[in-house]
Amino acid sequence: MKSFYLFLPALLVASLLSAQNTKGLFVNFNGSASGIKYEETAVADAVLGYGYDFRLGIGISPASTFFLGTSRIQVMEKPESVFAEEYAIAEYELGTRYYFGGGGAQVKAFLEIMGQYVMTEPFPGADARGAGVGLAPGLLLFLSERVAIDTRLRVSGAYMYDVRDSELGVRVPEDSYTFTTARLNVGLTFYPSVRRSRYSFERGGGHL
Repeated sequence: MKSFYLFLPALLVASLLSAQNTKGLFVNFNGSASGIKYEETAVADAVLGYGYDFRLGIGISPASTFFLGTSRIQVMEKPESVFAEEYAIAEYELGTRYYFGGGGAQVKAFLEIMGQYVMTEPFPGADARGAGVGLAPGLLLFLSERVAIDTRLRVSGAYMYDVRDSELGVRVPEDSYTFTTARLNVGLTFYPSVRRSRYSFERGGGHL
């Protein structure tokens, strides 16, 4: 009987710490802190920003997930910056995430690769649209079979090829510009389609 009472909390802890493979529906929410460097500025002159990301995708295997995502960065005001005023950057993404490690690992490393469509209004009276690519290594720490803390360090570059006067609707080709973003994201990832394991040997694979 004593061994049973010892076994019960151990089983509870194991159920909380167990992870499964990442096949199935994928939902991710997180906040971010960013540094944005424009093409002709030094790293020391990068401006800071903050924002959020949302992703929805599907894991086609335990090792890879395709996703659609959107994010918003609120760039903070910096008088000596190229764009001195506060403004927002909106990104729309199509990407894939590759996982490393066994299906039952509590901690998983991953790498994301994504393409981006970027929209912003860097100063009043101007609209800019562009394209970019991003790369993000990260870690998942599973709290349960369906929920994980998601942390990643992301670097992306964008070329704003279509800059227009928003009042006249006239494109200004000579105002095209590039910028690089370094971003720390922390949030939660959910796997709602994962079937809860009834037995320890099931952990790592059960899905509806």
